[in-house]
Amino acid sequence: MGEKMGEKNTKKELIQRTYEIMQREGLQGLSIRKITSGLGLSSTALYKHFADMDQLIMYASVRFLQDYIRCFKNTLNENMNPLEQYLTLWNCFARYAFASIPIYEMLFFGKYKENLGDTIFEYYRMFPEDVTEFDGLSDSVFFSNDLKQRDYMMLQRAARAGEITPEAARILSEMNCYLFHGMLMEHRMDYRNPGVAKEAAVKFFYMIQEITNKYRLK
Repeated sequence: MGEKMGEKNTKKELIQRTYEIMQREGLQGLSIRKITSGLGLSSTALYKHFADMDQLIMYASVRFLQDYIRCFKNTLNENMNPLEQYLTLWNCFARYAFASIPIYEMLFFGKYKENLGDTIFEYYRMFPEDVTEFDGLSDSVFFSNDLKQRDYMMLQRAARAGEITPEAARILSEMNCYLFHGMLMEHRMDYRNPGVAKEAAVKFFYMIQEITNKYRLK
């Protein structure tokens, strides 16, 4: 039991150490030696807990979602209809994604994207102090493994409410997710330049508002 607890603590320490380096130096500042030596561990210790460096980075990156989650929950209004909730989610998501493109790209489009929901769930088990109170909608949004799946789920709610057609939900999900990924890649080299991230987020949100409203029935 003690050994298992020790292993669990080591995994948590590796995640915490990786997050701290990412916060100070970005992804480019990471190296296995820098992470493990700061904890008094050998380089091979990392592979006892993670398949590779990418998986460790994914766990450490979950904490960078906190501002986005907080934005959505604080902005969400119970009087909003499903389509308004959908656009609110994208507005918050874009604001933080374009400011941290490498992290969001890795989380939602990277090697372990299909494990995102499980990674977030396990992260919160290890770091319960970071847990935000979730409701049913938030659970289905933030613990989803797939960005398009999450998007389509929210648009289906709008279709059931009679705001758009079921076919429009499918089309919008495809278009808006591809638009987001395309703009994310367009700005991956210049997002740190003054004003670029904010301008990209505003432009993206304006575009999906216009696209979505074209399909609105009421």
